[in-house]
Amino acid sequence: MEVKYIETIRSLEKDKEYNLRKINKLTNEVETLQEEKDVVDGKLARLIKSLKDLEDIIESDRLAERPTTNKAKFVKAAERPTTDKVETIKKPAVRYAEMYRRTSK
Repeated sequence: MEVKYIETIRSLEKDKEYNLRKINKLTNEVETLQEEKDVVDGKLARLIKSLKDLEDIIESDRLAERPTTNKAKFVKAAERPTTDKVETIKKPAVRYAEMYRRTSK
């Protein structure tokens, strides 16, 4: 009967060692993941700050553009340039043909 107890104790000790190694391995993985999380959190914080800076720049550009785009120039009807239809009439081509006709034939 003592042999059974001794074998059971040895088996339990081996299981205990295996479990301790597994716990150590998992603890190391958790520490590594925590370090990686800290790095990612730092990068995220910098990205958020950069995003806010970009939003501020875009907003200031929008505010700077508004006064120039809101200025509309209105022209009264009397100030508009008008074209005289009489001046734009083309001269007949026959007159020019007569001018450039060779007379020495």
